Amino acid sequence: MVSDRSMRFKKVYIEITNVCNLSCSFCPGTTRDPAFMSAEDFERVLYSLEGHTRYIYLHVMGEPLLHPDLSRLLDISHSHGFKVNITTNGTLISERQNALLDACALRQVNFSLHSQEMVMGTQTLEKYTGGIFQFTRKALDRGDVFVSYRLWNIGSASAEHFNRYILGSIEKYFGLDYPLWDAFMQKNRITVRDRLFLNKSEVFEWPDDVRGGNDLQAGPAANTGGTEPAVKGFCLGLRNQIAILADGTVVPCCLDNNGTVSLGNIFTQELLHILGTERAGAIYNGFSQGRAVEGLCRHCSYRERFSKKRGEVM
Repeated sequence: MVSDRSMRFKKVYIEITNVCNLSCSFCPGTTRDPAFMSAEDFERVLYSLEGHTRYIYLHVMGEPLLHPDLSRLLDISHSHGFKVNITTNGTLISERQNALLDACALRQVNFSLHSQEMVMGTQTLEKYTGGIFQFTRKALDRGDVFVSYRLWNIGSASAEHFNRYILGSIEKYFGLDYPLWDAFMQKNRITVRDRLFLNKSEVFEWPDDVRGGNDLQAGPAANTGGTEPAVKGFCLGLRNQIAILADGTVVPCCLDNNGTVSLGNIFTQELLHILGTERAGAIYNGFSQGRAVEGLCRHCSYRERFSKKRGEVM
């Protein structure tokens, strides 16, 4: 068997749909046409990914649980030997839980709980969290599925009030014998119980491709008197991950919501050809030298997180 170390990518994001049932303030959405990847195209993607990764993440933009053929996609994933991670806002979990729990390929489900921060009314939130908790209990009972609750809203105006409610609900449902809020204040990642995690993070700013990211050319930033975004930085895009959009467009990472940094199309080109293009090489080599050469990357705050981990000065 081929070892994980020999795989090029730690994970590959596959956008099975860019359609969402919510319109969250923190999400930029996409200017692309609404799309659902067909089961046939999804399998073509998996054929192309064989030997490149073991883990696929069914999310870029959109809500993956909206896909009408979700069960079939999960079965196809299993037949090709891939393990699946899904990120969802959780609003459809009660309707789709059987499709997930019956899937041998399922590895982890991430719930973006912060998507409900602006929801008013305890009854509505109780129904929302109740469906997620019920799924969680069944997933943990299955014995091989991880669940992650995400509160990536630190710094927003209503975060503390909302988070206190959510944490109190988790504490009550799972019968925790410690104050979850205190642990939440001290750590970014909490193990609630075996295979159940709680993660917090600050409100994320998506790459600003509206004010300049789309029209900046690859290469060193021009001398514009300090108005040009910094070009120093590092990112794991094209290093341990790529993303494939619903129309087959291959981009370096999961934060390219509009397919700005298009490297090619996996439906019409071989993956190795796409990864070997001049543009892909410039991105990879640029980050190897601590530089962001694409406009979208220069406007992305996430590269600063990677750079800080490497000890670079931004």
